[in-house]
Amino acid sequence: MSPASLPPLLLLAAGAGVRFGMPKALWPLGGVAGAPPWGRVQLEAFARAGGREAVVILGPTSEPLRLHLAVPGLRVSPTSTPAPDEGPFASIQQGIATVMSWPEPPDALAVLPVDVPCPGRAVFDALSRALADARILAAVPIHGGRGGHPVLLRWSWAITLRASPPDGMGRLDAQLRALGPAVARVAVDDPTVLLNLNTEEAARAYARTASSGPPPDAPGPVSSRRNS
Repeated sequence: MSPASLPPLLLLAAGAGVRFGMPKALWPLGGVAGAPPWGRVQLEAFARAGGREAVVILGPTSEPLRLHLAVPGLRVSPTSTPAPDEGPFASIQQGIATVMSWPEPPDALAVLPVDVPCPGRAVFDALSRALADARILAAVPIHGGRGGHPVLLRWSWAITLRASPPDGMGRLDAQLRALGPAVARVAVDDPTVLLNLNTEEAARAYARTASSGPPPDAPGPVSSRRNS
């Protein structure tokens, strides 16, 4: 696929945020009352990176985010997962089902959990270049030897994820491991691909570092998410 256009984004925002204390998608930036909710901040960052289309997968507790999805320059398609308690994979399946209803399918999709800050254009371009090889079905960003998000899925493979997975395969990381060499692991310079803002303390720490410059490789209480 051409790096000139970013693939549509699947923003996984259906979680209730039990550990966080509220749905992460609804957290006001910096914990400041009246600030834009984190889910909208993520969409704005994607639009700044050059994104033009996004699907936001919501759950019962994050439905109020629908009121904040009008981002200039970005076509946003909200949808609700029928199985919010079944985890991120069910949200990915719902997002793919939404894209399947579009008149023209994309070449690929970018999957981003709402608690991983959206990276800049360079990460998306690096992953898209990997998918230029027809043998590659998915691309994972790697920083410091560890995998993160967003993960790019070639559309022809993504649609196969709509089927009910066998036992033990209802996770994206398990699906990626099964692909073996058809997954490109792409080294990137942006450490945010590893972050997982799964507590309000972590989110506040990230908001402070983001406002003062690029986040460091070791951002204190901000935890990291592993991927295959």
